[in-house]
Amino acid sequence: SIGKMVKGFIATAIGLMVSTVGVDLQTSVYRFTFDIPHLSEGINFLVVIIGVYAVAEVLYNYMHLEALKPPDAKLGSMKLTKTDWKRTWWTMLRQSPIGFVIGVLPGAGGSIASMLSYSTERQVNKNGKDFGKGAIEGVAAPEASNNAASVGALIPLLTMGVPGSGTTAVILGAVIMLGLQPGPLLFENEPETIWTLINSMFIGNIFLVIINIALIGVLLKILRT
Repeated sequence: SIGKMVKGFIATAIGLMVSTVGVDLQTSVYRFTFDIPHLSEGINFLVVIIGVYAVAEVLYNYMHLEALKPPDAKLGSMKLTKTDWKRTWWTMLRQSPIGFVIGVLPGAGGSIASMLSYSTERQVNKNGKDFGKGAIEGVAAPEASNNAASVGALIPLLTMGVPGSGTTAVILGAVIMLGLQPGPLLFENEPETIWTLINSMFIGNIFLVIINIALIGVLLKILRT
């Protein structure tokens, strides 16, 4: 509709205005800094995202607390039945490569991988119409993709020194603090360190399963409060 188009143009104009704050890279002219030194580097993208989406979501949820009241559901069995495995194994196998490829792309991250896999699986799965209504495939697809993206993000980090996500950026800092130089020769010069890092991913997933199973009852009670 015309109203949505107008809102889109307004949002685009505001975004362009925000992006012009800071020092011009070609002319070194200060734009819209108002003599505030912190604005000379521009407005951080993460700050904008948090302000536009996170804060707005918090305020919206606060105004609709009744609608967010969780259902009074009992905690059932945490074991996957044969039917669950049958419904999800192909979904996980199909969406993991998508998450891995997205994870390799610097800056993409697990969130994009999860959303893309959920959307893709909803279109190709025969139970796609039940997504959002309790279909287990709708949970398996984004989770498998998100986990695969976390592993894929290590590839640009270790081979080129380019972090693929916020988590790998922290890992990059730790690697540099150890005196290591990420790049193609890292696997040849420091194989023990690299394979220790890779093996830690497997060990971390095992502990993650144990901790999640142990605390799922506590987390459910927190969500109900």
